[in-house]
Amino acid sequence: MFCYQRITRGWADRDVWGIHSHLSKIIPEMVQRLRDVGHGLPTWTEKKTDEQAQKEWLDILNSIILTFKVAQRIEQNFWYYQESKKYSIKKAKKWEKVSEKIRARSPELWGQYD
Repeated sequence: MFCYQRITRGWADRDVWGIHSHLSKIIPEMVQRLRDVGHGLPTWTEKKTDEQAQKEWLDILNSIILTFKVAQRIEQNFWYYQESKKYSIKKAKKWEKVSEKIRARSPELWGQYD
């Protein structure tokens, strides 16, 4: 069902509940493809030399790719983002245990069926 929805509209109902997850999977691949096969540069690079413009554009695309790959790693619990002292590894581990229980009860919400 989800495959059919993605084919017919480009996204599935399940993607709506995890937009961040869905986008962090597809955007880096799309930007990588743009970087690898794209030709031309944005118009704001007109006043720069071709080499400067190309380097700046590739740096931007690489930064976008890296940002979404980091988002994937954070979601997969490989990395933890700690904004302040109120967040800790101990609390992250506790959340991990809770989320495992939720996943066991409702795997369709966590993308385990494609």
